[in-house]
Amino acid sequence: MELSKLVGAASLHTRALIVTALLGLSFGLSGCQGPKGDTGAIGAAQPTGTIQGSLRDSVTQQPIAGALVDIGVATATTNAQGEFVIANVVVPVDANNNVNAASFPVNINLRSVSSPVNMASATATPRYPDFFYQTIPVTFTPLYTATGTATPVTGLVATVDFLVGKLAANITGVVADSVTRQPVAAGYTVKLVSLGSANSATTTGGTGAAENIVGSTTTDASGGFTFANIESLRNFRIDAWNAAQTFRGTANVTSPADGETRTLSIQGNDAVFVASTDVLAPTIISVTPEQNADIAPAATNVVFTFSEPILQTADTSTSPSVPTGLYNTVAVNFNGAKASNIARSLSWNATSTQLTVNIPALAASSRYSVSLAGTGTALRDANNNAVTNIATAGKGVLSFTTNGSTTPAAPAAVTVTNSASLNYNSPTVLLNWLPVSGAKAYNVYRAQNFAGASGQLQLVQPVAGQPSTLTSNFSDAVPNSPTVPFVSSQSKLTYTYVVRSVSTDNVESADSIPVTVQDNVVPTATIPAGLAATYTITFIEPVDEATATTLANYVLTQGVAASVPVISNAVLNANLTTVTLTLSAATVAGNTLTITGVTDIAGNAMAGAARTF
Repeated sequence: MELSKLVGAASLHTRALIVTALLGLSFGLSGCQGPKGDTGAIGAAQPTGTIQGSLRDSVTQQPIAGALVDIGVATATTNAQGEFVIANVVVPVDANNNVNAASFPVNINLRSVSSPVNMASATATPRYPDFFYQTIPVTFTPLYTATGTATPVTGLVATVDFLVGKLAANITGVVADSVTRQPVAAGYTVKLVSLGSANSATTTGGTGAAENIVGSTTTDASGGFTFANIESLRNFRIDAWNAAQTFRGTANVTSPADGETRTLSIQGNDAVFVASTDVLAPTIISVTPEQNADIAPAATNVVFTFSEPILQTADTSTSPSVPTGLYNTVAVNFNGAKASNIARSLSWNATSTQLTVNIPALAASSRYSVSLAGTGTALRDANNNAVTNIATAGKGVLSFTTNGSTTPAAPAAVTVTNSASLNYNSPTVLLNWLPVSGAKAYNVYRAQNFAGASGQLQLVQPVAGQPSTLTSNFSDAVPNSPTVPFVSSQSKLTYTYVVRSVSTDNVESADSIPVTVQDNVVPTATIPAGLAATYTITFIEPVDEATATTLANYVLTQGVAASVPVISNAVLNANLTTVTLTLSAATVAGNTLTITGVTDIAGNAMAGAARTF
């Protein structure tokens, strides 16, 4: 019997089975028996296939009639048996005319369903979801064998069965703390999330496309929540978190059958358990007094501030009677000549974020240390993360000193011993002063003054953060960035120095009498040899543009020569150290060039320079 007659004689359900059984006969391909590479045979038509299947209720297994199945390139409507057939679907082929696997996005519109639920009736309950989404893979058999000989076109039918549940199921449950296993408070956000619309033995799914939020609610005072009238026998994910999003949890769940309620409980170990999102260990973020601070010899509180609350246990107790408590693990020592443990008391603040070590009395001009390193891993947050910088200097380990000594006087008679030789090429300043009684060291400050405006004093010795070891005399190379020494373009730079005495308590005296240094060396110039109409004059340092471009400062004399050219132009180049002279003609033997009156940026005038050509 011919295929058309066989199919015509059967029911639609039987016809679908026949089409599945006669895969090799359900598609047309012109020239499919032609040899591989014969474009005349293969190119006449592209292979086509059929996608067929059924749509049934996931609970009752009843066929769903009247649904519109859309695969993006074609559509079909399910019949009374819930079956559909989409024919003439183009099969993709590669460059060698071998068929490839393909996938199709399926969108099933259930708003037109007539049975078993009449979706057109506004009063029909329970109802199906309006839409169903799924991407289905379709694998097609190659047109040719590995040896290149033609083979029949087979396997070009894809059969897909879909299951959709009514909106007739309920899920109720509780959100609980994963550590204490107690219900959370009211106000946690709870969302029911779709895992996609596939729902078979090998895939998970839920109403709508993947990650579609089906419902949202909040926990009540007992941590409870409910989702009503959701799709039956569908797979979902429940997400829950608190307002600050510091606790979060998820649970995968399958909805029950029509009219049933699934309960998620702590006792059943299927509640939505939330855990802290905190994965960072606490740290000590500040300590007072600061590391290496010098403070008054009086009763002192050393306060350690943590980045988050510390879990209170026996090991974090501040009571002297607890053997493993902080009183016995926090080391507080006098580090002077008589080093020993000293009297102290410890306490936590109300939020357990600050630990205070109180030392009732401190000696003058002494060194002390307070160390939490001995606590080991006792200091932890609520999630059992131990403090990470417990043994870090300036954090968990603090050293400080006390003051009390007399502040020495400011140094007197600070002098610059090489003032006369300072210039652009020799910028090192040599300072000297007389020793001061009671000073253990000295600090040197420098200010850079621009165009007569005073700059701000900056510490240059010692390096910031380091103790002073300077006892007298200091050599300072003035900075060459962002400017060159003593010069900023066409402006003069000067430098002012003050010296301060430093006591044994690291207390500075007042400023010494300021001394200011500047470029005191006159510039010199080099005139190139040879007869020429242009000359580039080189100065040993940047020169003043006004004097460097004044033609009267350049004199060319005839001498024994028969003639003398005229200097027509003088240009200061960008480097500020060279001047280009342009003459009316080339010099002749016997001419003499003399330069006078040119000054450097500081105003020092050159003594003069000359060359006879």
